[in-house]
Amino acid sequence: MRLAQEYGLSRTSVRQAIALLRSEGLVIVEPPRGTFVRALEPTETVTLLKGDTASARMPTPTERRELEIGEGVPVIVIFRADGSRELHAADRIRVGR
Repeated sequence: MRLAQEYGLSRTSVRQAIALLRSEGLVIVEPPRGTFVRALEPTETVTLLKGDTASARMPTPTERRELEIGEGVPVIVIFRADGSRELHAADRIRVGR
């Protein structure tokens, strides 16, 4: 492992660091190519209207696949006053009023 050799670290330390970065959604691992810093996604603004609420949580595996979001990226759930619900990847939206 090149990072371990280059910086005089143990392979275990490098693996743990990469696992932490991956769990926080900061890097992606593409076997056998390697580990890469995740690109920033373009953002859009979602407007909350009177009576709307929003909450954040970690996505289910199905939601992660449907939204094509990386490991460690939370979702924002918008509960509209009319009873509808919207699900957004948290790294792709800003919530505003």
